[in-house]
Amino acid sequence: MVSMSKQKQVLGLIVWLVLSFAASAVGAAASIQAQSFYGQLVQPAWAPPPWVFGPVWTVLFALMAIAAWLVWRCGGFRSHRLALSLFLAQLVFNGLWSWLFFAWHSGSLAFADIILLWALIVATLLSFWHVRPLAGVLLVPYLLWVSFAAALNYTLWQLNPRILGERIAEEPVSAVELQARRRDETPLHAGADDQSAKLRRRAPFRRGVPLADPAGKRRIRPDHDLRLACAGRWQRFSRTVGLFLR
Repeated sequence: MVSMSKQKQVLGLIVWLVLSFAASAVGAAASIQAQSFYGQLVQPAWAPPPWVFGPVWTVLFALMAIAAWLVWRCGGFRSHRLALSLFLAQLVFNGLWSWLFFAWHSGSLAFADIILLWALIVATLLSFWHVRPLAGVLLVPYLLWVSFAAALNYTLWQLNPRILGERIAEEPVSAVELQARRRDETPLHAGADDQSAKLRRRAPFRRGVPLADPAGKRRIRPDHDLRLACAGRWQRFSRTVGLFLR
């Protein structure tokens, strides 16, 4: 063990505590609504209540920082680069899990992340044990809790496929099928009035502009029909006056 001043040891402990709880803060940023979201999920009978997670993780992050500090005291970062690098890597995957599960609601990616996290914890624990057995022992509660969390992650993912699973993508619909669906949705009573209304929307009425009748058999002029009606009334009026004058 390389001799270090007490001041340097205290400073090193503070640094490792800051690093550990920084990872905790990253996960906490994604877990603001974790309690309400967790309560909405279908849970197994052995799932712990939401209030348990906060105190447990606080203790575990403190133990992790102390374990890393004990290894660091035995020669610094350069002497145990692999062990401490594994420790930092597992902190990254630890903080990422909260975002995958609570923020992005991806049960599959969160489960894959926690499996990688579990493997990194095992590797870190073994590396710490070779340097300082006490440091390895301090990571045992962390490993047990993550093992439990992995089982809970998988169970919640399977029990809540609509929330934590991938959405089932709809099959693409062809243009022909889409038109057929639209025809089926058209009301049965839609007749010539609806068709003429569509024609009027397409070609607004203007005096003298020919419009197609609903049947599409002939073309009519609104002003022409008006003149024919006036002429017919004038003829009937003339006949009536002529008969009276006779």
